[in-house]
Amino acid sequence: MLTNNSIQAEKNQNLVIRLPRTLSYLETWGFGLTGHVGWIGTAPIIHAALGSKAILVWFVGTIVSFLLNLQVQSLGRRWPDVAGGTPNYTKRLLKNFPGLGRYVALGYFFSWAAAPALYAIILTDLIKVNFETLGLSCPETLLKVVFTAIPFIVAFSGSRALALLHLFFVFPAILLLLLFSIQGVLWLGFSTASFKLIPTSTHTLSFEEWAKWFFLASYSIYACETTSSFVADSHHPYKTLKFLTVAAWLIPPVFLGGSWVLMCSTPNPRIGDDTFLNLVAASKPFWGEYAPFLVTLLITVSCLLSSATAVSNSPRILYQLALDRQLSPIFALVSHQGVLAPAILVTFIISLLCLNLGNVSQLVTVAGTCYLMSIMGLHLGLWLCRGEPQVLWPWWSLSFFFLETVVLIVGGLAWNWRDFSVGLLLPIVLMIGDVALSRLRFAPLHPEWWTQRYYTRSSKNNSDFVVLQVIVLISLICITTTSSWVIRDLLDRVSTNPQNSLLAILLVTLSFIGVAIACWTTLPQIVAIDEARKQARNLFITTLDTVPDTVLVLDENGTICQTNAAAEELFQISVEQLLGKKLNKILRYYRGKPKQWSIRSEQTLRINQCLRIVESTISQPFNSQVREYVVIVRDITKRKLVEEELIQYRYQLERLVLERTIELIRVNQQLQQDIIKRQQAQEQLLHNSLHDELTGLPNQRLFMERVQRAIERTQQQSNYLFAVLFLDLDRFKVVNDSLGHLMGNQLLIAISHRLKSVLRGRDIVARFGGDEFTILIEEIEDINIAIQVAERIKKILALPFQLNEHLVFTNASIGIALSKPDYEQSAQILRDADVAMYRAKSLGKARYEVFDQKMHESASLLLELETALRNALLKQEEFRLDYQPIISLTTGKIIGFEALIRWYHPERGFISPQDFIPLAEETGMIVSIGEWVLFEACQQMHRWHQQFPSSLPLTINVNFSGKQITQADVFKQVKHILQETGLEPCCLKLEITETLLMDNFELATTVLSQLTELNVEMHMDDFGTGYSSLSYLHRLPIKTLKIDRSFVTNIGSQGENLEIVRAIVTLAHNLNMSVTAEGIETIEQLAQLKALQCDYGQGYFFLPPIEGAEVEKLLAANLCCKNFLNR
Repeated sequence: MLTNNSIQAEKNQNLVIRLPRTLSYLETWGFGLTGHVGWIGTAPIIHAALGSKAILVWFVGTIVSFLLNLQVQSLGRRWPDVAGGTPNYTKRLLKNFPGLGRYVALGYFFSWAAAPALYAIILTDLIKVNFETLGLSCPETLLKVVFTAIPFIVAFSGSRALALLHLFFVFPAILLLLLFSIQGVLWLGFSTASFKLIPTSTHTLSFEEWAKWFFLASYSIYACETTSSFVADSHHPYKTLKFLTVAAWLIPPVFLGGSWVLMCSTPNPRIGDDTFLNLVAASKPFWGEYAPFLVTLLITVSCLLSSATAVSNSPRILYQLALDRQLSPIFALVSHQGVLAPAILVTFIISLLCLNLGNVSQLVTVAGTCYLMSIMGLHLGLWLCRGEPQVLWPWWSLSFFFLETVVLIVGGLAWNWRDFSVGLLLPIVLMIGDVALSRLRFAPLHPEWWTQRYYTRSSKNNSDFVVLQVIVLISLICITTTSSWVIRDLLDRVSTNPQNSLLAILLVTLSFIGVAIACWTTLPQIVAIDEARKQARNLFITTLDTVPDTVLVLDENGTICQTNAAAEELFQISVEQLLGKKLNKILRYYRGKPKQWSIRSEQTLRINQCLRIVESTISQPFNSQVREYVVIVRDITKRKLVEEELIQYRYQLERLVLERTIELIRVNQQLQQDIIKRQQAQEQLLHNSLHDELTGLPNQRLFMERVQRAIERTQQQSNYLFAVLFLDLDRFKVVNDSLGHLMGNQLLIAISHRLKSVLRGRDIVARFGGDEFTILIEEIEDINIAIQVAERIKKILALPFQLNEHLVFTNASIGIALSKPDYEQSAQILRDADVAMYRAKSLGKARYEVFDQKMHESASLLLELETALRNALLKQEEFRLDYQPIISLTTGKIIGFEALIRWYHPERGFISPQDFIPLAEETGMIVSIGEWVLFEACQQMHRWHQQFPSSLPLTINVNFSGKQITQADVFKQVKHILQETGLEPCCLKLEITETLLMDNFELATTVLSQLTELNVEMHMDDFGTGYSSLSYLHRLPIKTLKIDRSFVTNIGSQGENLEIVRAIVTLAHNLNMSVTAEGIETIEQLAQLKALQCDYGQGYFFLPPIEGAEVEKLLAANLCCKNFLNR
C-alpha cells in the first residue's frame, strides 16, 4: 500500500535526475563563442594601459587558451555525462583532494555568477554616458537590476529558451567581431603609416605590469571553453565537444587579430581606458561613420550574451556538484524542461549582491581571482593525472600552473590586495553558506517544497493562450518600432554627436527581450506537441500488440526501432534483443537500405534449426522528415507446403507425358543421325587437317601458311602492311581447375565465336594451342588498325560468359607485332608477337602491348639479374644480414632481432630485396637463399650468446619462404642447422605469411607442428594483408601475429586503421597469442599501440636494420636493457 511519504520520495527521485538532453548541438555551440565576444570588454582597457605592448599579454594567453580548449575537449570525451564542464572536470581530476576540488569549482562558479552584475554595470555606464550627452539623468540602480534580471527571467522558462535566445545573437556578434579583426588587419596591411608587425618597444614592460594585465586578460581569453558546460544537455554530446576545436581556432583571429588592430591604432590620451571610445577610434578608419553604431552593438550584445552564458553555466556547476554530493541536494533538482530553479535562484541572489560593489575594477579583481584559481586547479589536476589517456600535455599543464600562480599573486596584489584576499576567501564562504543552507528549516531550502511546485499543474486550461502569445509579440514589435522612431527623432533634434548610439543600445536590448518573449511563448507549445507525440506513440504501441502478425518499425538504415509481441514468437528472440538489430541480418533476402527493398517478398527464415517461410510487406516512409518504414511479416510456411505438394503432383504428370513423347522422337532421330554421321565423318577428316577440332578455327598449320604468304606479299609490295596479334587467356587454368576441362573447352569455344565477331571478312583468327589464339590482320594503313582490333577484343572478352549454370569472367593479354621488311619467316613475327604478349602479362594482364626493341633489352636485363643472382648464391660473398631490433612495448627493452638479407653486387651496388626476392621465388633459388639466411642468423645469434652471456636471452626471427616449407626435408634441415650452430631451438622464431598457410594448409599444419615440437616458435607475418580464414587460425601452432606496416602507418595520424589493429590485437589475445607491430615510426603510433596493449614492436622509431657490428656495440654497451619507449 502506497503512502504519501513513499509517493513524495518517488517524486523527489524523479526530480534528482540527469539533465534532459533538450539541446541540439548547434544550440550548445552558441555558448562556446561567449569568451570570444567577451574580448571587447577587456582588450581596450589593456591596450589603453600598455599600448602596443599589450599584444604580448594576448599572445601568451592565446597559446594557453588554445591548448586549454583542446584539453577540455579530451576531458569531455572522457566524461560526456558531466554537466558544468571545466570546474566539474577539475573536481574529478583532483579526486584525491576533494576539498581542493570543491574549492576551485566554487571559485569558477562565482566568477561566472558575478558576470551578469559586471555586464549590467558596463551597460548602465554606457547608457549613462549617452544620457549625459543628452542632458538627461540616468536611473542607474534600476537599469543595473533590470539588466541583471533579464537573463534569469528567461532561464526560468527552460534551458532551450535561453539557448535559442543566445544562439539568435551570438552568431551575428561573432561575425561582426571577426569583421572588425579581419577588415582591420587588411586595412592595416595596406596602410603603411599604421602597419606594425610587432610592438615598437617592449623593454619597458616589467613582469609585474605584464602579470597585472594578464590577470585581467585571463578572465576573457580563458572563457572560450564554455561549450563543455552543456555536453550533458546535448542530444549529440560528441558533436558539441567538436566545437571546442572550432572555438580554439577562432581564438587567434579574434584575440590576436583584434588586438593587433588596437595596437596599430593611433593612440589618444584623452580617450583613456573607455572601451567604447577605444574601439570607435580603432574601427573608424575602415568603418567610417558607422563605427559608433557598430561598436555600440558589439558592446551591448557582448554584455547580454555573457550574462546569458553565465546564467546558463553557473547553475549547472552547482547541479553537478550536488549530484556528486559536494553540495546540498536541493541544487540537483531539475524539472523535465531542464530548469534548475534552486541553482538559478542562488546565482541570481549572488549577482544582485555583486551589484553592491558598484565598481567594475573591484568586481573584476574578485571574480578574476576566483576564475584564475579554478584554471590553476585544472592545470594542477591534469599534472596529477598525467598517466591517464584523457590528459594530453601534463608537463605543459604544470608549467602553466606555475605561471598562473605567479600571475595570480603578482597580478592580484598589483590590483588591490583587499579585493585579491576577498577573491581567495569567497569559495570558502560559499562552502560555509552551503552548510548553513542545508541546516536551515526554511521550506524553500528543502527539495520537498520544490517537488510540490514542479508537480502541481494549473487546473485551468486557457484556450486562448496562443492568442495571448500572438498579442504579446505584436505589441512588443509595435512598442519597439515606436520607441525607435521617437528616440531617433529625439537624437536628431537634441544632439549632433555622431558617437551617441543610445538607439543602438535600445534596439539590441529590446531585440534581446523580444527574442526572449518569443522563446517563452513558443516553447510551451513545443512541449505540448512533444507530450502529444509521446501519447500517440504509446497508443501506437498498444495497437501493435493487438495485431497477430509481426509488425516492425525500421529507421532509414533498416534498424529495428519498435516491434510488437508477435515478433518474439516468430523470431524466437525477445523484444529487447530485437531492438537495435538490422532486419537484413535476420531476413537475408534484404540487401542495402529499406528504400532499395521490394515492397512485397517471400523469404526463408531459419529459427533453431527449423526453416520457416515468411511473407514480408514494407510500406513507404510515412513521415518525410523522419524516414521510418513499417514492415509486416507473416508466417506462410503451412500455405507454402500445400502449394509445393500441388506443384510436385503436376510436375510428375507432365514428366510422364514428356518421357513418352521423347521416346518416339528419339527413335525417329536415330535413323536420321546414322545417315548424317557418315557424311560428317568424311567432311571432318578434311576439316581437321587444317582446323582446330574443338573450336573449328584454323589451326597452327593453316595460320602459319597465311602469315608466310603475307610476308611474301610484303617483300613484293613495299606499301603493304599486316599485323599479327598473339592472345593468351588470363587465369584460364583457374577455370579448368575449378570447373573442369569440359567447362574450360566450352569457354574456348565461346571465346572463338566472339573473336570471329570482331574481325573483318579477310582477317583470320586461329587457335594456336591450349588457351592461345593468333589473329592475322591484312591490308592495314598503320598500327592503329591493329590496336583498334585489340581494343574491341578487350571489350568483348570483358563481358561475362554463361557456361551452363556458371557465370565466368575472363580476359586476355595481347601482343601485337607489325610487319617489317626484316621478317623472312612466319615464326619470326610470331616470336615478336609472343614477346609482346608476355610483356602485357607482366604489366598486369588484361591489356595489350605493341612489340618494340626495348622488350628485347628488358628480357636481357632480367636474364642478367638471374645470372648474377646464381653467381652470388654460388660464391655467397655478396649477401649480408642486417638485424632490426624487436622491442617489448611493456618494458621498452630489446627482446630479439629480425634477420633481413641484403645483396651488394660488386658492380651494381645495393640491390633491393624487392627486386631479387620475387625472381628467386620464381626460379626456386629462394630455397638455397633461405637455407643460407637461416644458418647465418642462427650462427650469429649463438655467437652473441657466447660473447655477451650477461645480456638477455635474445631471440632471432627468420623469414620462411613458401618454397621452403614444401621441401620434404625442411624439418630435418632446420634441426640440423640448430645442431650445427649450437643455437637453442627456443631462441629461433620462424616467420611465415598467412597466404602461405592457406595455399598449403595441410602440409603447413604438419610441418609447423613438427617444428613446434622441436621448441621452435612460429610467427605469422603480415597478418591481415592476405586472405586467411579465421576458422583455421586457432588450429595452427602460431604464437605471435605480426601486424603489417600498412595498418600501422595511419594509426597515429587520423586513426584510419585503429579499429582493424584493435580487432587483430583482441583476436590474438583471445587465442593466447602475442602481437608484434611492424613499421612504428612516430610517437603517436607507439602511443596508440600501447593503448591497445600490443606486446611488441619494431620500426625506425626505435632503430632501423643495422649491421652485425652495430648490434655488437649495442650489446657491449648493455643498451639492450635501455628503455626505448622514452626516445
